[in-house]
Amino acid sequence: MLHLFFARSYDRSMAVHHCIVPLAFLAVLTGCAGRDTSLAGPLVQPEGFECPAAGTVVRFAPPAGSDRFANGVVHTYLGPDPDDPFYCLRRTGRSRVTRLATFFNAGDEGTDLHRAARIAVPQLYPLQVGKTVTYQGNANSNGGSLTHTVVAVEREGTLRVGSEDRPVWYLRRDRESVFGAGFRTVDTYALDKATNALLQFENKQMNGGRSTPEQTAVSITVPPTGSVIDRNSL
Repeated sequence: MLHLFFARSYDRSMAVHHCIVPLAFLAVLTGCAGRDTSLAGPLVQPEGFECPAAGTVVRFAPPAGSDRFANGVVHTYLGPDPDDPFYCLRRTGRSRVTRLATFFNAGDEGTDLHRAARIAVPQLYPLQVGKTVTYQGNANSNGGSLTHTVVAVEREGTLRVGSEDRPVWYLRRDRESVFGAGFRTVDTYALDKATNALLQFENKQMNGGRSTPEQTAVSITVPPTGSVIDRNSL
């Protein structure tokens, strides 16, 4: 269930474990650690996290009934972003993309939402069932698009990939606009425990819009331990 927090004014609020606390009230409330949503200081990856090794390749089956992904999707991982190792680089088709903690788009860089996500999501690590972070921010630089987000580690399990069962973490992200009719989306992810690669994902638009059908990996290829791969060759 999405835990809603409706703020009629936004004061760069940020907290974790189901806590969203406007900075003005930090002096009188306890139980939540308040953080500035700026990204000053060195950007590091959290304990328990490492991007999939460069050269890791995950192939997905074409989802049933979809004309958008008729040939399936291939993710080729390129290692961590040199500017921020909590962002992982990958090639998907002809495009190079970056994803926070491998698995999701944190919004446009420089926005409140991007900064809040970058501070909140590391606190999920090391991953553990029941860990939850909550944050909100404007999704664009000119404001007017305040989005509330909850990310949770839901469970552990195994996922059949090709001929093997791979241990995975299942995570869920709920997003909802705070003002007006707006939108609500639910994203689910399965992350490979051994490599942190994304092995399954789905997006559901809960109040209209075009959802992304569930896509599940059919193979994963991991480069040999200790191998050095030039990401520019991938």
